[in-house]
Amino acid sequence: MLRIRHHIALALLVGVSLLVGCAERNPGPPPGVDPGAPLVVSDKGEASVFGREAPLAEVKRHDTGFMLPDGQGGVVWSQGKPRPGQDSAFMEARELKLKVRELCDQLLSTMPNDGLMGFVALPASFVDQEDFDRSSPFGRFLSESLFYEFNQRGFPVREYRMPGTLRTREGEGEFVLSRQLGTLPGREAWAVFVTGTYYRDKYAVFLNARLIRASDGLVLRTAQLVLPANELVARMLPRTATSRGITGGTLGIRSETPAAVSTSGGRKVSPRNAKK
Repeated sequence: MLRIRHHIALALLVGVSLLVGCAERNPGPPPGVDPGAPLVVSDKGEASVFGREAPLAEVKRHDTGFMLPDGQGGVVWSQGKPRPGQDSAFMEARELKLKVRELCDQLLSTMPNDGLMGFVALPASFVDQEDFDRSSPFGRFLSESLFYEFNQRGFPVREYRMPGTLRTREGEGEFVLSRQLGTLPGREAWAVFVTGTYYRDKYAVFLNARLIRASDGLVLRTAQLVLPANELVARMLPRTATSRGITGGTLGIRSETPAAVSTSGGRKVSPRNAKK
């Protein structure tokens, strides 16, 4: 009996020692701080938990290192390299690409889509809202991107800037596309233009896109976006941008002369003789 009591006392002593050791290694949260309590951080860098001030440390450098046990009760720290930050210029480019995707979604997601069956898209440069004869790298980028976006959605797209010849220039390369266009004869009922306008403000750029039936100018779909006037857009859309460096011909879609239009006075005037 005495031996049993001795063993019980020894077991209790060992258990108490283990509990004390665990408490020393895991002291838990400091007194008065609830780890699940809401944390409020002010603009001055001060923190409070349940209205009581709490220490706040700001981490300015993130390390990709890691720790491993050393097999002797300790750990080994392997220092890594600082985590690289996001390139703001690259993020602006990706954001612009996503915005063009959103623009295309607006043009093609309107239901029903039966009215678009049988058409082939002809994306054209977006133009300045204040001057339809002026475009920019930004306006041409939009049309180039819409070639891709329409094609990815299964909408037929025609590359009309292909004269049908392969031109080679030594030291430069081989060229298929050209802006020296001829004329596409006939009234093409299959064609729809994808184009639009942009307007630049100090802090934003407003986009309006249209899907236009080439045979009669009927607007089939519309889309609208607002973009931030960030550094990327500013470089692509200079306020003095002109398209005078781009030369080319005319792409004729309609062979018939439009019907005479009626003025407010009731007199019919031919579009060719109308005052510009």
